[in-house]
Amino acid sequence: MNQTNEGINNAATPTLVTYNEWQAAYNYFNEELFAGKLPECIITLNRSARLSGYFYPDKYNNKKGGIKDELSMNPKYITNKNIFEALSTLVHEMCHVWQHHYGVNGFPGKYHNKEWGTEMKRIGLMPSRTGKPGGAETGSSMLDYVIEGGMFEKVCKQFISKGFLISWTEVGAIPVCKGIDEVKEKSIKRRRYSCMSCEAEVWGIPGLKITCDLCKSSFVLS
Repeated sequence: MNQTNEGINNAATPTLVTYNEWQAAYNYFNEELFAGKLPECIITLNRSARLSGYFYPDKYNNKKGGIKDELSMNPKYITNKNIFEALSTLVHEMCHVWQHHYGVNGFPGKYHNKEWGTEMKRIGLMPSRTGKPGGAETGSSMLDYVIEGGMFEKVCKQFISKGFLISWTEVGAIPVCKGIDEVKEKSIKRRRYSCMSCEAEVWGIPGLKITCDLCKSSFVLS
């Protein structure tokens, strides 16, 4: 490691503080909910259109041939007033990490399938298309809610009780993470797709597999 990198890693800059906090949260829930089995991924902050978070497999590589997934959180919906819900978004995406590496890969066509939903319920989050009881448990766009008395509720309360907070939050962030844009059943045939990286949008029939020419990322239903 050169002197420049040492200086960066030793300095308590806002950038390092911010990402170290999310890394600490990932490490904690990995141990408590997934028995430490989840591999390291690259955690990013990204204002994706209408998404509080997302998972993108095999997104980054390095000169040594290493490949890492991306787990992204949207700072627009993260405040310390809703830190419980923000952490549930992190764990929601961690279930996608689990499925990609240990289950039957549902990406991208069956991003929220039955296998993913079963793992969500195991760790204490209930998949719901509406974010409320009774909503469909699978689909392209999914919310969730915390299962009362479940594993997530217990370990998340313990984590927060130890003093976990987000040091830097976005000015004007919306203090609601889940249900910000409830997905409603539509009778129309055309659906809106959003690029996972640059937020470009297109309309088309359900089931399309589209790649953005600008940034080479995939479009997802929004």
